[in-house]
Amino acid sequence: MIEFPSVTKFLNELFPIEEDRKTIIHYMRQSIMYPCIAQLPLCLVGTPGCGKSLFIDLFKNILGFYYPGTYSQLQIIDPFRLHSGFTYPWAGRNVVAIEADEIPQCTLDVISEIVEKKEIEVTAKNQHPYMTTNTTTWILLSNKTKNFNNFNALHSTIKLGKITPSPLI
Repeated sequence: MIEFPSVTKFLNELFPIEEDRKTIIHYMRQSIMYPCIAQLPLCLVGTPGCGKSLFIDLFKNILGFYYPGTYSQLQIIDPFRLHSGFTYPWAGRNVVAIEADEIPQCTLDVISEIVEKKEIEVTAKNQHPYMTTNTTTWILLSNKTKNFNNFNALHSTIKLGKITPSPLI
């Protein structure tokens, strides 16, 4: 097995609770090994600057691109523009991340509706809609946990630790 000490240190700092770290690694492994199987949404909660976006950047680099020069397998979308009628920005992506200080309830309702479907209708501008298998896994990044209390379609909520900045070498 290949060891990556800097990635291990990063994950240990970001997820100081071992059980959370195991959940994240399992979640990432499932997304990488079985990209055609959607998972329940995962919520990462932490204070501003704790490393949520940095984690998404790491995950995006691990997942890579479908084909060189094409779109990434991980897409970050604006929670205020998400609605079930326009699915093109996220349909077919392996992982979709939504990052906001507070994710609105209407966005959580749309995600709940999407997660329950085995097939989704892909709608894009100037194209005919078509049906495809729902393979999208969702990661929600937020600074606040209060709006996730009534969100039933959730895998788990993990609170992040604080990343210690490393000195430049």
